[in-house]
Amino acid sequence: MGLSQPDVSRLLRGDFREYSLERLFRLLSALGRDIDIVVRQPRSADGARLRIATAESA
Repeated sequence: MGLSQPDVSRLLRGDFREYSLERLFRLLSALGRDIDIVVRQPRSADGARLRIATAESA
């Protein structure tokens, strides 16, 4: 995937600051993961939020 071990460690700790969304999407694709982006109305009057969820296979 072209990443050094320290870069992999940073990603596993959730440190994504040095990576664009495009690069993160390419890395996930290389790992065989599907990526879904869903845009919808906010669920509460508090406003919009960003949520990232993983789906485990059954």
